[in-house]
Amino acid sequence: MIFRKSITAAVLASSLFLFAPVNVKAAPNVTIAQLANETSTLTLSTLFKLVTSPGQEAIAKALSDPASNLTVFAPTDDAFAGVNASNAKLVNAILNYHIVQGNYSVESLKSGVNLVQTFLNETLANLPQGQYQVVQVNKTGDAVKVNDATVVKPSLFAINGVVHVIDKVLIPPEKSTKVAKRAGLTQFVAALVKTKLDVVVDTIKGVTIFAPVDDAFLKSNASILNETTLAAILKLHVVSDIVGYSAGLKDGQNFSTVAENATVTIKISNGTVSVNGAKVLIPDVLVENGVIHVIDSVITTSSNATNTTKPVGSSTTNSTTSDNKSNTTGTNNSSASSVTSVFSVGFIATLFAVSVSLVAF
Repeated sequence: MIFRKSITAAVLASSLFLFAPVNVKAAPNVTIAQLANETSTLTLSTLFKLVTSPGQEAIAKALSDPASNLTVFAPTDDAFAGVNASNAKLVNAILNYHIVQGNYSVESLKSGVNLVQTFLNETLANLPQGQYQVVQVNKTGDAVKVNDATVVKPSLFAINGVVHVIDKVLIPPEKSTKVAKRAGLTQFVAALVKTKLDVVVDTIKGVTIFAPVDDAFLKSNASILNETTLAAILKLHVVSDIVGYSAGLKDGQNFSTVAENATVTIKISNGTVSVNGAKVLIPDVLVENGVIHVIDSVITTSSNATNTTKPVGSSTTNSTTSDNKSNTTGTNNSSASSVTSVFSVGFIATLFAVSVSLVAF
């Protein structure tokens, strides 16, 4: 069975939340909005000002409602210094990207990387089926990072949730090619531009991209192919309509690519994830319309063997094939959640390092 639009929002949500809300100690008799306005003890006055500014009424209502149950990652005043608040729509997207449904204390986090759904939905992000954009919450010992921001004051409880103060503003993920270029995947991006597939991967509503590192792309000689052949190879690296975060990947799972009648197969062994023989080096690089998984080699062969393209001068790629295409989990039900053990925090920090010029819209 090929995963396509049949993946439900409920299944997706279950794969994202690697920790659950917990019963917390009695909260003070203030809402999150009131807590943010307590400038005598916190430095969140800019957040409060933005939440109560024109165009943000729905957010202000949610943070002020005692019946809400929310987690807010709250940037300090210093963190907001470079953000231009004149564009209400962009400010709304940024604010929604800092809010999570549910009451999540630091103590409830599992160690490693947790993908958590925010309030940033398909009306503000380019995701399918009503999906919400996620943040990466990485817990190492007592230290917690959210994307590239560090939690500096954790677990400040309110009557309607909990606030974690962070030292940077969380910028919603950008377009796929922009993120990939910043990640150093320059050969892959150049090939997308050459074949005019850059517009495709940037605009697909829900995408999973398996992007080879530059070294692998150069060794494959794919860059010297004509546009038609190169496009055929690139399409094997792109899955549309699905956002395949690593936590939801299963051994033996097949995905239809944008190449005609061509699939790729996920293989998981001892926590290592591969796709048609290409090893996932860095999973879950977030983009506006989905996710990129960085891989160590170029995919040249479809799992169903109906679409095979061999770059000039390269050896034949041994593709990983599922014996039973109707069984999406194969014979091994292991998931890819443990792949986060190879997650390069430094690499992701580089991706999320956004200068003042990027946030000064």
